[in-house]
Amino acid sequence: MTQTALVLGAGMVGVSCALALQKRGIAVTLIDRREPGCETSYGNAGVLATSSIVPLNNPSLFPKIAGYLGNRHPALNLSWRRALSRPGWLLRFLWEARPSQAAARIAALQALTASTVARHRALMAEAGVPHRLRETGTLKLWRTEAGHAAAQAEHDFLKRHGIEF
Repeated sequence: MTQTALVLGAGMVGVSCALALQKRGIAVTLIDRREPGCETSYGNAGVLATSSIVPLNNPSLFPKIAGYLGNRHPALNLSWRRALSRPGWLLRFLWEARPSQAAARIAALQALTASTVARHRALMAEAGVPHRLRETGTLKLWRTEAGHAAAQAEHDFLKRHGIEF
């Protein structure tokens, strides 16, 4: 009997999962409501962000909440009507932002992203397109001293976690 799997989502994660299942001899059907790579992968612009290890709901969220309430901040776009119709979700989101929760979630995200570049390299070599991966890093600019201070804090944080920055 042949094993079969259904993978929902044809972004980078879905395609990677489908390929891994195929390598194990499993027949895969990959389904997406749009063309492959047109949603989350598209919005991420193909960036392999091993430095994205801090979830949005972390301790620094609390002083920013007032600025997010008007839903005009690029970091958060929330349907307040939907969020308030599910107060348990909203309260859990805020509860998980406590300092005591941050370290474990950061470690989990780092474990998920640590092998990202190596795995992409391997997949791209297998597909015959290794030249499509540009490892040029990211350039961040700031306009104010506060921006510089935030960038320095981010640099120090990532360095403590062994991430080149």
